[in-house]
Amino acid sequence: MVVSEPPADESESRSRWPMSNLAELGLQPLYLHREEFSYEVLVQERPCPERYPRRLGIPAKRPLF
Repeated sequence: MVVSEPPADESESRSRWPMSNLAELGLQPLYLHREEFSYEVLVQERPCPERYPRRLGIPAKRPLF
């Protein structure tokens, strides 16, 4: 999966996605590109748990990160 990242900040060294939350979904960061535009490549290392996707409205009430 490729996700767009906001423009880089000098204090920002890594992705905006918390590693523990990505791991919970079975995702692992593979590559972070930061130049004129930024994006991150995430790889599905294991199946996503059965409890996802969540019911309509739940992500807005209780976001993962």
